[in-house]
Amino acid sequence: MNYTFEEFKAVKGKFTPSISITKTGGIGLSSGFCRRFTVNDYIGVKLYYDKNNNAVGLRFLKSEEEGMFKLKKGTANDINTGTYFMAKSFLMAYDLKKYAGKYPPEEIADEKLGKMFIIKLKKVE
Repeated sequence: MNYTFEEFKAVKGKFTPSISITKTGGIGLSSGFCRRFTVNDYIGVKLYYDKNNNAVGLRFLKSEEEGMFKLKKGTANDINTGTYFMAKSFLMAYDLKKYAGKYPPEEIADEKLGKMFIIKLKKVE
């Protein structure tokens, strides 16, 4: 019997997908999120806000578009590191800094925008 083993190298890797909003205006994507949704394939992200549901939508882009936030990837595009982008203008425009924290993403297929990820915001006490 022949085996084709694959070496596991992500000893300190994180596998839980999450999206974080920081108080300094950044939005971080965990290494688990980047790995599961192959974020290294994308160069940027467009952001959307749904006031009625208090939710943020992220749509990842493979080519440049107007209004896009550029992804700042980890060391040498290593899949074991997370990614972030500065979105201070977006967070300030909608007064969202008060929602700084870590959120589990939900993948949806929007009728107009296609595949995107949403996070439902909650106020941190």
